[in-house]
Amino acid sequence: MNYSTIGHHTVEDRDNIDYIENHAPFKCSNRRAWLSYGYYFWEQDLERAIEWGKKNYLNGYVIIECQLDCLNLFDLVGNRNHQKELIELSKILKDYFPELSSKKQPISKIISLLRTIEQRKKGIFSYNSIKAQDHPNRNLYKFVDNRNEIMDLNPRIQICLFEKSDVLLPFRRIVYPEKYVTEN
Repeated sequence: MNYSTIGHHTVEDRDNIDYIENHAPFKCSNRRAWLSYGYYFWEQDLERAIEWGKKNYLNGYVIIECQLDCLNLFDLVGNRNHQKELIELSKILKDYFPELSSKKQPISKIISLLRTIEQRKKGIFSYNSIKAQDHPNRNLYKFVDNRNEIMDLNPRIQICLFEKSDVLLPFRRIVYPEKYVTEN
């Protein structure tokens, strides 16, 4: 699925703004990465990018805004077929990794293992980016009174690009902090 959007990438400010301008975004290779290793963006959400910076980079941070043209996006937010596909793909993992227990695996592990399988057997998981969301319960609305069903009008949506490419990042600029923002 081709998909185009704006993403915000937060990076630690190490007084190396020229390096950031020329090389960002940077790959996350933390073993706790939600969607496996890759280049992470908050989708159209500068507020969340700032929150991430405040929480994770106590000595300062920079936010890059990028045009993301995802050429083969696995969309776990708005594509029901992709959501169902992930459920089915998670079931076949035991065929490739018999050591996995019978319990459900976390999303990060499922995605990582599917990417590993793809390297060996092309066509199992041929996506180059993924979009997912969680619900931090910040902006919940009931559909109707006297019922418990709710809608989250401000979910956290992230996009992870598995590889960096000029095709996927045709435009980028610094948008935070103000001291680094330049007029184009």
